[in-house]
Amino acid sequence: MGAFLIIAENELADACKQAALTVMSRAGFTKPQVLTCADKSIYLYDKLVAPTPNLYEAGNGDFCFSVGTLFFDGSYGVDASEKLLKTFSPARIDPTLFDGSFAAVIARGGKLYIFGDPLGTYRLFHSDDHKVWGTSFLAAASTLPVLKPNPQAIYEYVFQGATYGNDTPFHEVKMANSHALYEWDKGQTPNRRSRYFNMFLRPIDGSQDELVDYCLEALQNQFQQVVSQFGNNIDTALSGGYDSRLMLALLRKAGSQPKIHVYGADNDPDVVVAKTIAKGENLHLVHKNKAISTPPAPEEYPALLAKNFFVMDGIPNEGIFDNGLNLETRRERVQGGALALNGGGGEIYRDFFHLPDQPLTIHDMIRTFYSQYDPASTTEEFTERLYRERLALKIRQSLDKGHDQLNRIEAESIYPLFRLRYWMGKNNSLNNRFGPALTPFTRYSVLQTAMPVPLRFKYYGNFEAAMIRKLDLVLAGYLTDYGYSLSAPAPLGARIAGWMDIRKPIALRQHIFAFKNKFRKLQKPFYLNEEYVDGLLDPDCPRMSRFFRLDKITSAEQFNRLYSLEYLMKYFKTS
Repeated sequence: MGAFLIIAENELADACKQAALTVMSRAGFTKPQVLTCADKSIYLYDKLVAPTPNLYEAGNGDFCFSVGTLFFDGSYGVDASEKLLKTFSPARIDPTLFDGSFAAVIARGGKLYIFGDPLGTYRLFHSDDHKVWGTSFLAAASTLPVLKPNPQAIYEYVFQGATYGNDTPFHEVKMANSHALYEWDKGQTPNRRSRYFNMFLRPIDGSQDELVDYCLEALQNQFQQVVSQFGNNIDTALSGGYDSRLMLALLRKAGSQPKIHVYGADNDPDVVVAKTIAKGENLHLVHKNKAISTPPAPEEYPALLAKNFFVMDGIPNEGIFDNGLNLETRRERVQGGALALNGGGGEIYRDFFHLPDQPLTIHDMIRTFYSQYDPASTTEEFTERLYRERLALKIRQSLDKGHDQLNRIEAESIYPLFRLRYWMGKNNSLNNRFGPALTPFTRYSVLQTAMPVPLRFKYYGNFEAAMIRKLDLVLAGYLTDYGYSLSAPAPLGARIAGWMDIRKPIALRQHIFAFKNKFRKLQKPFYLNEEYVDGLLDPDCPRMSRFFRLDKITSAEQFNRLYSLEYLMKYFKTS
């Protein structure tokens, strides 16, 4: 399914309910099926492009459905919902049985239960009074009479492209805890149960070959399951890097001939590599340059932007200002019910943070990766120490740590358990609005095998390259956009460059973005220029100028997200 709303009908004013339903309608979700349980109404919507019904009703008032994409214990669709309802125990939800980015809703014995995928890569929102729950941030916000901007979330979104923990840009709207099971009986506020989630974060023994086989076993089992359901009706990217090639190798090994695509200019290295592979392997490749399009007339842009705002649920990673191709390509990928695969997360087989193999702290990780901002672009509302402390607390909670000290694998696990959960979660949730969409490398059982692999094997991409060679030596033999193939370990030059990057001082890394910001000139794409923004936003951005010095922002990506927040705050008439 594509979306749902859960509304406490007896507690919520009719005007507020209608506001939420209007938001869903403007996003394209119409004609919901209405279910009831625990004094709640559940509005259930099909996907926007490729409906994938999975509601199972037992005939006694019990039912189960999922939104997003859910495989459960080898089953998919209605079969998965039936099996989940019949085997469900709120005391024990085994994360190894699930695959996909999803939220599952179960009604049994008059009680209502909600939980998401084990990693938490599907977004769920609720009003702070719990009168409204669902898959839409905008719908939850539309039911509230007062909305106050949340500075921490605002800075996270502009700087990092996502909000983290339970925060959203409004204090009164929360993201659900991804490690919880929510249970309603008759009350308005759900009971929250902790769920089992135990990631082994200590190195495991074995040779590289043994560990390659260990990781590939989990992946091949997963891809066999996917291919048995979708066959060749799968769409996946092919670029010049590791992750898309690993996915293509896994699909070919499982017997699938997927549709493949690449985005970028003709001379982009990703495009050159993808075309070379497609030609050599006789694969049909769809190439599109999303940066090139005929700009709409300025008077047409308000309608395009409003569509982006509602369909993308207000605050996508990139922002809502674009040329219209973002939504178009997402819709194209799932035409005909195709499964859209995303290679995000493949870095679990590499060293994502490029740091030495030594103990680190959470604050080291913030200095390394979560310092993509220039304090000079902020106002007195921003206190860097508090911003970093709050971010550190969220990371500790994601890792279930009571302190900042990390072994090296715990430090690397910030990538899946924090970045993928929140940053990739927004993208996964959006893709799943249109049709079935899967990010295979975020599966719990896949992470269980990948994260304990010693880092010495993962440096320079050697471990993932060995996985690709083991699966498909022919694919491994094509050049990457790094200038070498994957048919052997990384060459000396790549290892020297990688070693130097790893040894870059952490104290220096936190200042790199701010240093570049002082010398960079803001290059706005057409849709951020005055002739397109004029009339949509006050050029002074009165709401966001409380938090940012607009003349100091030189990143077009950050400017897009800032404008998106200004549009959001204007829509809800916040001060």
